Amino acid sequence: MKRKTLSLRQKTKISQKLPAEYHDKIIEFQKYIIKQRTEKDFSMNLIGNMDETPMCFDMPYNTTVDKKGQKTIMIKTTGHEKTHFTVVLACMANGDKLSPMVIFKRKLIPKEKFPAGVVIHVHPKGWMDEDGVILWMNKVWSRIHSSLSTRRKPALLVWDQFRSHLTDLVKKRLKVEETTQAVIPGGLTGMLQSLDVCLNKPFKAKMRALWHA
Repeated sequence: MKRKTLSLRQKTKISQKLPAEYHDKIIEFQKYIIKQRTEKDFSMNLIGNMDETPMCFDMPYNTTVDKKGQKTIMIKTTGHEKTHFTVVLACMANGDKLSPMVIFKRKLIPKEKFPAGVVIHVHPKGWMDEDGVILWMNKVWSRIHSSLSTRRKPALLVWDQFRSHLTDLVKKRLKVEETTQAVIPGGLTGMLQSLDVCLNKPFKAKMRALWHA
């Protein structure tokens, strides 16, 4: 390994296989964005990116401090390291962060008191569905116009090809919001999804640090 300049490395991400001719698809996507911006003149505070990211209730580190020679290393958890929920994050091109939405794996909304500004949703599997997308648009996306005049202005929303983003009901809601959607080509979210590239990892790292503390 030394001779071949190889070393053991920890994974930084799990990457999917890039689609054939992905360079052409990236350029095509960028041309679409440029065309939409030229035609509709979106302001920076009306260009947004939304993404869902899975989370677990327990987020233990894989390392801890213990005595040398100890054969069994215990890391305490609450027993819910495999119990997941979904967090929906969104930001605007001018740096504004939108309210997060949390989707719990259950049928009824929890009665606990949650921090102000957090939108709560439930799903039997803890995933985003069509109802969740509509709720997100009503509670989060529609508020991007709150600081503007009463007349809605054209907006651009960039997200991936997740099935719930592309239903007819969601498309109708986008029209009401004067929003053009830019759908990232399949397999290219790791290159074109701003949240996936820049923000989800530090968000999870901060959450893990808070959980550990």
